[in-house]
Amino acid sequence: MKQPLPRRRTRMLVLILVAVMLGMAALATVVITNGWNDEDLQEHLQSLDD
Repeated sequence: MKQPLPRRRTRMLVLILVAVMLGMAALATVVITNGWNDEDLQEHLQSLDD
């Protein structure tokens, strides 16, 4: 059997996951409150391609 992860490492993984989820939630909130529509998103993606 595999040994369980050390407690410290597990805590780090949990913190990283929480940070990522909070970041995604914040990003979604910004996108929604700015009222981004598909046209704006398309333009943004095209500018990234250039």
